[in-house]
Amino acid sequence: MNKSRRAEITKIAGQLSDIKDSLEQIREDEQDSIDNMPENFQLGERGEKSAEGVDAIEDALQALDDIGTALETAAE
Repeated sequence: MNKSRRAEITKIAGQLSDIKDSLEQIREDEQDSIDNMPENFQLGERGEKSAEGVDAIEDALQALDDIGTALETAAE
């Protein structure tokens, strides 16, 4: 791979890192929201939906980690 394409991949990896940071902040905020709910809300539909959202974000973060690793390999 030439230098220009490696640089473009590195740029995209940086953008990906920014997206991960934003998602991590959203996940932390949502988890804090769940933790601050009264227990009956945590165990109810509202809490379950919030917890499912946190789980989905964690899955997305893992996928982004995998993509980041692949991009690093591609840029070598």
